[in-house]
Amino acid sequence: MNLTLMTDIEILKQIASRAKDARIKQELRQSDLSERSGVPLSSVRVFERSGKISLVYLVKLMRALSCIEELDALFVPSEIDDLKTTLKEHKTTRQRVRK
Repeated sequence: MNLTLMTDIEILKQIASRAKDARIKQELRQSDLSERSGVPLSSVRVFERSGKISLVYLVKLMRALSCIEELDALFVPSEIDDLKTTLKEHKTTRQRVRK
């Protein structure tokens, strides 16, 4: 799947579709997932239909579906391209951005 060619809405729906597939594979009803995760049933329904959900609820759903480890792949630093970049990173690690 090439996310760069998808709209934000398409990406959200794709994530929701995968979550729904995981729920069905585990033979859980929406109400079962709601109860297991602590996420309101209405939020589960909206998420599976539109992909819209808060990040806190998404984490709870992922934990309940036993796929929380997939979050580890988010925001992973890219590989180092050259020695100059490597040396620069080892000197100082930025703590904040100033304008």
